[in-house]
Amino acid sequence: MNTKMMYRLIIIAILLCSIKAYAQVEHITIAHPVYTFLQKLENQNAIGKYNLNDLPLSKSRILEILSIAKEYSNISANDRDLIEEYMNEFDNHRVEATILIPSKTDSLSILSSEIYGNKQKYLYLYKDSSYFTALKPLGSLDIITLSNKESDKTGYSIIGNLGVRFSGSIDDFFGYSVQATNGVLFGGERKVASYDNHYSKNIKFIYYKDDIDFTESHLRFSKDWFNASLGREYRLIGAGYFNRFIVSDNSPSFDAITLGAEFSNFKYQFMHASLLGFVNKVGGWETGFHISIPSKYMAMHRFSINGEWGELSLFEQIIYSDRQMDLAYLNPISFFKSLEHSLRDRDNAGIGFD
Repeated sequence: MNTKMMYRLIIIAILLCSIKAYAQVEHITIAHPVYTFLQKLENQNAIGKYNLNDLPLSKSRILEILSIAKEYSNISANDRDLIEEYMNEFDNHRVEATILIPSKTDSLSILSSEIYGNKQKYLYLYKDSSYFTALKPLGSLDIITLSNKESDKTGYSIIGNLGVRFSGSIDDFFGYSVQATNGVLFGGERKVASYDNHYSKNIKFIYYKDDIDFTESHLRFSKDWFNASLGREYRLIGAGYFNRFIVSDNSPSFDAITLGAEFSNFKYQFMHASLLGFVNKVGGWETGFHISIPSKYMAMHRFSINGEWGELSLFEQIIYSDRQMDLAYLNPISFFKSLEHSLRDRDNAGIGFD
């Protein structure tokens, strides 16, 4: 092995060790712009054996991907700067922050000249070698335009959102996150915003013609090769650029229990999720106590083999409804189609690969 190669391996080892020095197990929500950047890096073949076929990712996984991309020779200078920015944001050891409420570990006030600086902005932050917790403000301004030359339909919507995210990790194996945002239509037409996948899923905005509230939360345990989570999140599962094959971009956030095992070139995932079924309308009502919504669940197994060449996955899926959660489908190691037959063929089964 030559000296240059040995030097690179030492640098990568140091980076990976520093990533694990602080707890960072929690997921980063799919709405974060880092995923768009990771997609760009994946298209440049700069993230090694990793892929983006199962989102969201944990902080530590994002840092691993960024560390590999940083060593890729064809990355542009601008992309390298962006890698550094995201590593400074996600690596609890490197984070430099201004805060509103001082703690024992951080006291640089956001109400200073640093408000215009590049340091991360938090309402509260506390970190040590085994514990990290943060309360961070969230804000966005979305401008949505509609242009259809064939029907001469044009329009726009301007929506502002504010909220907070409370997240953290403990001892590098337990992570948590909860975030809530509220938005209003500042200008334009509500109908234009309804064409956007994100806003079309919001019941309060679409049916009540009111403001826009979203919430996501999860608990995650990760130790060695095993991981488990419980929460309500947006998820994307399966191959596909504009739309995913298994859980697509059209899906709203939903509640799910997941169990997983991950090794160097093999990954297994089990998920049991609660879905929102179609409304049985009473008197034309779409919401409220008048309506009836049958229970609906999804169970899924997914086995993946991956390498530098990509990923090949085999998945099995069951959709069942109008009854209580079935213990048969809560078994993380079973063959769903055979179970479905033994339960008298009431459910929708699927099997495939991507």
